[in-house]
Amino acid sequence: MNRAAFGRPNPRGIALVLLSGLVLVAACGCAARVSRSPSSSGPVGVGHKWRLTEVAADGKTAPIPESITATIQFTADGQFLADDSVNAVFGTWVGTPAGYRVGSSGTTLVAYAGPDSTRLEVMSAIGSVTVAAADVTAHGSETTLTLAVPKYTLTFIQAGPAVTFPPPSPTTGSTQH
Repeated sequence: MNRAAFGRPNPRGIALVLLSGLVLVAACGCAARVSRSPSSSGPVGVGHKWRLTEVAADGKTAPIPESITATIQFTADGQFLADDSVNAVFGTWVGTPAGYRVGSSGTTLVAYAGPDSTRLEVMSAIGSVTVAAADVTAHGSETTLTLAVPKYTLTFIQAGPAVTFPPPSPTTGSTQH
């Protein structure tokens, strides 16, 4: 038996134990953040995907045909994902007494040069409730959600569960060489 190997602390071993401890603490912190209950402060509709059915602006209300698929979803960990039928919009939200405030947001940048005025209105309306620093009023039920900002009121119907962040990797569990 080599007493020198067992009698003195091994610096690499100590570093490995400390690193393992830090990873465990970080993982617990992330798990606590992600597992925040949907009943905690936040907009109505957390945990669901919502399909846009109507946009009201300037005293006019426009129904959104099913051919224009625009959605928004909020996750319990403070993230949102929206689709304005052309671009994806993503970011963070924090709950407010009236609804939510967008913390940060980003978008894909696909240009739309088509003549569809309804699609253009949808793109503008979704943008208004997902732009950074927007204060959005939210109310609804299990089946409907209404979001409002000064120019627009958007009405949604529930379209299923919200995605989870991060989405599962298409290679999870596979071993590719």
